[in-house]
Amino acid sequence: MNNFIQFSLSDLPFLWDSTVGIERETIRINSTGFVAVSDHPKDWGNRSFHPYLQTDFSESQLELITPPFTCNQKVIDWLAGLHQIVQSELSASDRLETLWPYSMPPLLSNINQIQSAQLDNQDDYNYRKYLISFYGKKVQLLSGIHYNFQINNQLLMNKIQQEDLHPILTRNNVYMDLTRKYLYYRWVLTYLLGATPFYAEDYETLLYGKPHKQAMKSVRQSRYGYRNSQAVSVSYTNLEQYITDIEQLISQDLLHFEKELYRDVRMRGAKPNRKMLSSGISYLEFRNFDLNPFQPFGISLEDLNFIKVWILALLVHPQKISEKEIDLANERNQSTAESNPLDPLVAKELFTDFSQTLISVAEHLDSTFFSDAYLSQLVLKN
Repeated sequence: MNNFIQFSLSDLPFLWDSTVGIERETIRINSTGFVAVSDHPKDWGNRSFHPYLQTDFSESQLELITPPFTCNQKVIDWLAGLHQIVQSELSASDRLETLWPYSMPPLLSNINQIQSAQLDNQDDYNYRKYLISFYGKKVQLLSGIHYNFQINNQLLMNKIQQEDLHPILTRNNVYMDLTRKYLYYRWVLTYLLGATPFYAEDYETLLYGKPHKQAMKSVRQSRYGYRNSQAVSVSYTNLEQYITDIEQLISQDLLHFEKELYRDVRMRGAKPNRKMLSSGISYLEFRNFDLNPFQPFGISLEDLNFIKVWILALLVHPQKISEKEIDLANERNQSTAESNPLDPLVAKELFTDFSQTLISVAEHLDSTFFSDAYLSQLVLKN
């Protein structure tokens, strides 16, 4: 039994009803442009339990979280509402703070005053202390967009039942296949959406030092962003191998926690990871997006729709990706991230077939939902 589903263009009207949720990380800054050292606002309640307003690494690093929606306009509307609540509190006379629009932090001359998040759970607090000691505080202050995506569950279950497939194995295989294809073509997303060309002169990481040049397509996506040591490697052949590799890295003290693995796709569904073998992957978290500094919420509706079309195109694109190809794709993504922002896209020939799938997907969705060819124009513009 194959325990796999290959989606087709005829599935697109149902795949468009897959859900998307956004996590937007952002730094609070004071009126002088430095990272704010004030406490997380208490008026919002306990951030350890708040479903929508939390802190990430530092006390001054907010995480704004939307629920998942099938409609991207609802995602943006919810994100806008969260920003309105946040900015209303931050602009009060006793704070005079605002949100930093970039993924790279501002000047960090007050780095010693910047606290890690003051959380109730001692384990969470200690984890942040460990990150400071091993990776450095400055790299932990990078912010970005996490794009959470769940395949239309009704469509997935219907196909599993129709083809008499194993429900958990098939679900996991479909999501792992999507992960491999996403990682393979990620360098083009870095080229199109990378938006961290510069860094403050005092920025550096403990593992890789200071960036070796200005400017880059995306410092955050480069080796100078969220990156484990070079000894950390995992396989994406299947979910069990991926989980086993992480467990071995922890046993070898190359990682201390499962969540310490810095990769651009994270499987979500259960903790610890091994439970997903019996419960199944619930959704994927795509973590490679810089904040869009030209948008007040860090991402636009057009960005959301373009990325969704991209993911759906991956689902219907029948290509199989090997581990060797992922290794080469990782190198290609790093070289793209560290290239000059004005350099042309490299390895265009590897993108040709998928670009045709991308256009076909946009055209099929337009014929169903958008009479003005909105998605096709969006794909061609990008």
